[in-house]
Amino acid sequence: MDKLAAFERASIFALPSYSEGFSRATLEAMAAGLPLVVTRVGAVPDIVDDGVNGFVVDPGDVAQLQAGLDKLLGDPALRAKMSAANRKRCEEEFLAECVSSRLVETIRSV
Repeated sequence: MDKLAAFERASIFALPSYSEGFSRATLEAMAAGLPLVVTRVGAVPDIVDDGVNGFVVDPGDVAQLQAGLDKLLGDPALRAKMSAANRKRCEEEFLAECVSSRLVETIRSV
């Protein structure tokens, strides 16, 4: 099964990582409209607003991870709200056009 098909079948994206940089997998899940449960590592907290488009938990904290997953599994309206927030954030901040225009602005300001 390819990644897109897996995202289409999924209800939630979880990445209980101990080490990430700027998580491409998290961005891909956001673009697919999945609510997130991710760990507070690397740049992940810069991508995921806890309680808005997902839940950010401490690495290795299984109880926090389970609580985030349980909350999303038990609340379809919350999943839908976070899903919409993820799609919107990707469209507004992470599309190539958005990133390239911010890069141009940064270069011009230097």
